[in-house]
Amino acid sequence: MSDEDAGPDFAGGIDAARLDERGLLGGTYEGKPVVLVDDGGRLCAFAGRCTHHDAPLADGLVVDGTLRCPWHHARFSLATGEAVAAPALRPLVRYVVERRDDKVYVTGRDDANVARKATTNPGRVVIVGGGAAGHACAEMLAREGYGPRVTVVSDEPDRPYDRTACSKDYLSGDVERDVCFIADETFYGDGGPVLRANRKATSIDVAAKTLVLDGGEHLPFDKLVIATGAAPIQPELPGFHRSNVYRLRTLADCDALVAAAESGKRAVVVGASFIGLEVAASLRKRQSTSTSSRPSPSRSRRSSGPTSAR
Repeated sequence: MSDEDAGPDFAGGIDAARLDERGLLGGTYEGKPVVLVDDGGRLCAFAGRCTHHDAPLADGLVVDGTLRCPWHHARFSLATGEAVAAPALRPLVRYVVERRDDKVYVTGRDDANVARKATTNPGRVVIVGGGAAGHACAEMLAREGYGPRVTVVSDEPDRPYDRTACSKDYLSGDVERDVCFIADETFYGDGGPVLRANRKATSIDVAAKTLVLDGGEHLPFDKLVIATGAAPIQPELPGFHRSNVYRLRTLADCDALVAAAESGKRAVVVGASFIGLEVAASLRKRQSTSTSSRPSPSRSRRSSGPTSAR
């Protein structure tokens, strides 16, 4: 659903038969995008844009009781609107749906609290990896009330951020660095999970249930989550270790590329999959806008289309 073709106004009612074979229909309510969903005969409605990158959810899929984003595959519970799979972390606004004869209407926001199911107390949880997956785990545990018992160990100096920005929005110059972070400054500590930034895990003592950090510190755990992700391959070829050869994995890597792009005139990208193509496009855009003013940190990170998929 594009902004130019917003779809029907659900306040005026629509024929239920208009939902497509996926059980989805994009429209509006009070001028805002809304997606109507048929969940096995139960109709529900939510805000029509993904809370991660503003993707149109009417283009998504209904899978096992969830609504899946078409761009980065975030998933939202059809029962609550809650974000249940990264990279989205914020819930969708829910709307009240009414069926009258052969028509379906959206009649307002549904702000009622949904009772959460009881869960087993995980005890002390240590998460190795401060990326989106590690943060999503910590954030979900915090929702369940276990935040103070969670420790995230990250070998990066920054708090968790959206790694996709490193090849797109931040690298291209569309947003400032601060916009990349997916964790508020107040999330870690202050009664929530603890972030041990710029620390490396060196070994696991399984018998003693402790994680050993650089410097010899031992972190006890009841549950250990490994969320380190993958590392880029550095070809063992002559010249690949020169100072003007960069790899792109972390926000610090992107900082170095941004700095090099300020004075660089030519770039060669090794790798022509999504990330390589995104880097090439972002560097071209940064070059074309290098003389313009930089955007403010509050600028929206809305992506321009499905090329943002990973």
